[in-house]
Amino acid sequence: MSINAIKPFVCINCGHRVRELYKKYSNTLKTTHCDKCHQITDKYIEFEEFIILIDALLLDSCAFRHIIYNGNFKIHWKVFFVVLLLESFALCRYKHDSGRIASSHLHERGFYMCTIQNIGDA
Repeated sequence: MSINAIKPFVCINCGHRVRELYKKYSNTLKTTHCDKCHQITDKYIEFEEFIILIDALLLDSCAFRHIIYNGNFKIHWKVFFVVLLLESFALCRYKHDSGRIASSHLHERGFYMCTIQNIGDA
């Protein structure tokens, strides 16, 4: 049984299901193109995991599609944790700038409350 039958792949650009992400010719890989959007199916198969994580932290939907559907990541919880902390910090700064959180609560209690709120919203 091939790996394609076990785990279906998707195009990271449009989300369309595809049979394969690349074709292997002797020692080289050739990326495939999506039948629907005609773009490279998954450009991230040639990237280092660190670059993919940076794109995920920048909230690139293509990077998330690669991680969830096509990637062989074993660190999903780390990505979730980093995105949660960044989102909590952004929410805390927004509340501080709009006057909902006093300056003295910004560093500790406000951040913790925003983190709890983000966990509840997820």
